[in-house]
Amino acid sequence: MIKRLFLMVVLVLATAFSVVVTNTGGFFDIFGPFPTEATVTALPTNATATPDVTLEPTVDVPTATLEPTLEVIPTETATATLEPTATLPPPTPTQTAVPQPTATATAVPFQVQRMTPIFMTNFVHADAACNWQGVAGQVFDANDTPIPNYIVKITGLYNSQPVNLMGITGMIAGLPYGPGSYEIVLGATPLDSVDSLSVQLFDNAGNPVTDPLAFSTSKDCNKNLVIINFQKK
Repeated sequence: MIKRLFLMVVLVLATAFSVVVTNTGGFFDIFGPFPTEATVTALPTNATATPDVTLEPTVDVPTATLEPTLEVIPTETATATLEPTATLPPPTPTQTAVPQPTATATAVPFQVQRMTPIFMTNFVHADAACNWQGVAGQVFDANDTPIPNYIVKITGLYNSQPVNLMGITGMIAGLPYGPGSYEIVLGATPLDSVDSLSVQLFDNAGNPVTDPLAFSTSKDCNKNLVIINFQKK
């Protein structure tokens, strides 16, 4: 408190002294002659000392606006490399099959008589009895008249052997099978066979007048004779 009071007294004295100096031509005019060029300007009593403030210049920094940048990445362009294609040779002309004329079956004038073949006992060669096997029969025209001089031919396998046998109608003595009959002996032992033999009729010039007919045989002694007749259509 005393210190503060002392400071106030000093401040009042300093102020009074400044007023005296100002009004009387200065302090030095009182005590002796001194140069008068220096003029002391009294500070107003109400002046307040302001601290020295150094103002820094402000710089307006422009705000950079970032524009979005688009980075274009080049894409790979696929380049198709065309391989050379093979050139196919011109088609080879194909041969056109020329239809060959087919043989037209000639209608034969004779056929196997109905109800034949017939299997029966060897009644002609009684002495041979069952030790015989053969084929016999007749050839008739359209009016059921027996016809001589026609050739009957048997081919195929008999007892596992190939056969090619012939008989002529009207050549059997005694007419055992009727007028214009024929007979072909197959063997001395009756055998079973199924369609391994064929019989066909030819005219006296050797032309076939019937289609081949497959027939069977039997080892049964009651069936060792096969009767096959032909008749004109």
